[in-house]
Amino acid sequence: MKTRSKKQSKLPFLITLVVVVLVAGLSLTYVYAFNGSIFGWNNRNESSDKIPLTNLDKPTDEQIKAGDDIKNGNLNESNSNPDEPSTPTPQPGGTKQSVEIFITAANQNSGILQVRTQISRVVNTGKCTITLTKLDKTVTKSVDTQALASTSTCKGFDIPVSELSAGSWNMTLTYESDTLIGTNSKVITIQ
Repeated sequence: MKTRSKKQSKLPFLITLVVVVLVAGLSLTYVYAFNGSIFGWNNRNESSDKIPLTNLDKPTDEQIKAGDDIKNGNLNESNSNPDEPSTPTPQPGGTKQSVEIFITAANQNSGILQVRTQISRVVNTGKCTITLTKLDKTVTKSVDTQALASTSTCKGFDIPVSELSAGSWNMTLTYESDTLIGTNSKVITIQ
């Protein structure tokens, strides 16, 4: 009967240990050197929506005033931000300036007609009115406005479909303040 020496019995264990260490080492090298991109994942905890902090300079006087105006609610309709989508134009024969208003959504969800809008100026006053007309029936609702960063919006219209009947409706959306007016229309279908 042959007996194995202690060296021969340790050899398979040592070979296995070396292979495991090599595989682990190569895996870590791949992850850190190549970001694991072949498998579609990344070892770094980075997010594409993070904003890099590259400008840590002291704010300008204009930036400080703009921030103070926002904090104090001093937004007005004569904002001269050059990044705004449009400038109101005087309305012919009237004292109010024309402003663009967009219907961004008109969807029917769980028995509610949801209408969302965008006003092309930053405004914190005025009313939005929606008028839905079909034959001799008219439904009218009004809401306030809400200022956003570079535009504004009507605070949203949620109209129960039970107030409307199935079929095509003419929808007219109007924004009006002391100095601005805007309107937009669309035909919608109620199910």
